[in-house]
Amino acid sequence: MAKFESKSIPLDDLYLDEENPRFIVPPNPKQTDIIRHLIMNEGVDKLAMKIDRSKGFYAGERVIACKEHGRYVVLEGNRRVCACKILKNLQLLGNVKPASVKSFDVSKETLDNISVLDVDILPSRTMAQSALASKHIDGIKKWTAIAKQKFFAIQFEAGKPLEEIMDVTGSAKNTIKRGIKEYKLIKYALELPMWTEEESENYLNLEDLKISRFIRVFSANSKEKELPPLKEILQLSEDEYFNPITTIKKEHFDYCIYLIARAAFVDKNDFNTRNTYLDVPGLKDYLIKTDLLPTNNKKSNELKSDKQENEDIDRGDPGTNQNSNPSSTTRRQDTSSAEETNTQNYNTQNNSSDKGKIEKSATSKRSTVIPSAFGCTCSSSKINNITVELKELNVHKFTNSCAVLLRVYLELNAKYYLTKTGKAEKIEENKLRDTLKNAINLMGSRHELTDKSQRSMLELIDKNHAITIFNGYVHYDDVHPFADSVINYFDNFETFIRLCLEK
Repeated sequence: MAKFESKSIPLDDLYLDEENPRFIVPPNPKQTDIIRHLIMNEGVDKLAMKIDRSKGFYAGERVIACKEHGRYVVLEGNRRVCACKILKNLQLLGNVKPASVKSFDVSKETLDNISVLDVDILPSRTMAQSALASKHIDGIKKWTAIAKQKFFAIQFEAGKPLEEIMDVTGSAKNTIKRGIKEYKLIKYALELPMWTEEESENYLNLEDLKISRFIRVFSANSKEKELPPLKEILQLSEDEYFNPITTIKKEHFDYCIYLIARAAFVDKNDFNTRNTYLDVPGLKDYLIKTDLLPTNNKKSNELKSDKQENEDIDRGDPGTNQNSNPSSTTRRQDTSSAEETNTQNYNTQNNSSDKGKIEKSATSKRSTVIPSAFGCTCSSSKINNITVELKELNVHKFTNSCAVLLRVYLELNAKYYLTKTGKAEKIEENKLRDTLKNAINLMGSRHELTDKSQRSMLELIDKNHAITIFNGYVHYDDVHPFADSVINYFDNFETFIRLCLEK
């Protein structure tokens, strides 16, 4: 262990570790994000009660920290420090579990004892890693499997060679390599655009995932011995940085990964580590349909004969969006027909009697996203400038630019409307879908939209996945916008935009 010095540090000067691999929190988390995570997943509120009963820490419960960017960052003792911060400011708990606050009656003696904590200060985070990692990875208080894998991946991404990670953690080289591969494959699955917002929020919390259900599917032998393992079928391997790669079509690979992750993480009650890929709902049929199952054996040919019989359970593979179950989750759109069908269907439902509605020309005759006759302005110069640009840019020449700009335009309009109506609290940062729906529902409650038009816009967002497609324009290189589709999206949201911009 490196040399360290001991100091008495005021509680307010101690910062929870934003890089702790055990904390499955959003990228670039705030201190409040970590506190929320520790309350929801680590029982810090109960620990706070224990500290209050004992009037402070027990002997030997010292905090370990290092100084980074002028701040004392807690490396060991994040739960205890967080519990103390809660005791000092119960509103931190009230923000997450309001009903729990009434259970506390913090004594003055406790507050005095935790206002300044004894801390061992190490020169750097790196010097503390060996002891801390060995304690948590193989010690008394073990991390979860996904937390271990995240730690391995973070160290590797930081440029640490595997041998150095071995020295820090005491783990075998093959264990580290396997952990990084599995972590990156799981992250790949969770970042696919097929997931609905509800699924992401309710089922895809890394902290709660039982990853063995997902990982085992790729190597487990199928119940039909003549069929190869799924990893071979999907031609799954890794690049030099352990990122998952394949030689089959990306849309096929992504959809198979999605089906497996859905079975493991969402439909988990019907799926366990004894299942194989033939038990994943919809996967066998999709492999047959896309000719990914080998055809040079009897069993594969028998499976192919079942293709037509089971066609109905397909949950909407890429390219068949129009015939899929309306409740199925979102797929990437890599053809214009799927997008245009969605937007054109909505056009037939749009209520032309809504106020501010103007007659639209056929999209094939328009070269800009916003028609020249659109004259709405507002007090936001940025929105006004984007309006001008979308009226001047040739969407057939600058399709990607127009598509991304229209997504930004919709978000700014929704925020502008919610702010000017005194409902800024309904703005959901980094959640365009929720912010847009909140604005549309507010327009409905204020009788600015007809019921029919409100329903149609919400259906465009939820059933036809307009926002997911918009996000795909920004985040995924295989989601390609088409000029007429972009124009159609503006036309479908024009009434909403006009209401946003009205003074």
